[in-house]
Amino acid sequence: MVVGIPTNSLAKGASFQLEKKEMHRIILWLRNDLRLHDNPVLNWAASQAKLAYKEVLPVYCFDPRFYDRQVQKYQTKKCGLIRTRFNIETVEALRNTLESIDSALFVAHAQPEDFLLKLLAESPMHTTVVY
Repeated sequence: MVVGIPTNSLAKGASFQLEKKEMHRIILWLRNDLRLHDNPVLNWAASQAKLAYKEVLPVYCFDPRFYDRQVQKYQTKKCGLIRTRFNIETVEALRNTLESIDSALFVAHAQPEDFLLKLLAESPMHTTVVY
């Protein structure tokens, strides 16, 4: 089962290959580059078509340390309303793009290290790609 990426996409210059034998969960932690059409990590994950048993999970975390933290000197949040709105709209656009190719985007308002550990714990064989 492939979730997230069409398997006919090709990556250029992928430097390593995954084993074919067991189920692989490829977790794509998306942080800044939220475009689908020219994202090298998404292309790499899609190029792993030789893996018969793979699951590709694109993930975006709204980290509370960034969005909820107060700057005491100015009595404001670290991330203001306009930037927060822009980030939400960008994540929504990526989700819509992924849904248009029968995929999904996992979104969480959590610290990435906690959320990703939960995803890693659910699969005996996994690869994490951070971008």
